[in-house]
Amino acid sequence: GNRRTLWQGVWFDSKHELKVFKDLELRRIAGEIRAVVRQVSMPMANTRRRMRLDFMIVENDGRIRWVDAKGHAEREWLLKRDMIQQQYGITIEVV
Repeated sequence: GNRRTLWQGVWFDSKHELKVFKDLELRRIAGEIRAVVRQVSMPMANTRRRMRLDFMIVENDGRIRWVDAKGHAEREWLLKRDMIQQQYGITIEVV
């Protein structure tokens, strides 16, 4: 039931994703985080498939956080998330 939403000439997959982005941008402007990168595509091992994560957040100390804005995480997405986490040794947060 997501509704693609246009904001300042940029499309977001849902209103929830837009809200998360606005919150992150406010944190970036306030100096709480260094950067926010949208729609990061990660290749999955041994396949032509990719997983697109909503946000890569660069903390002020240089650490990277991976975040996906989901109202409801479906089974297929959870399987892909687990594969990507194992493949890259990262943790993907769901907000």
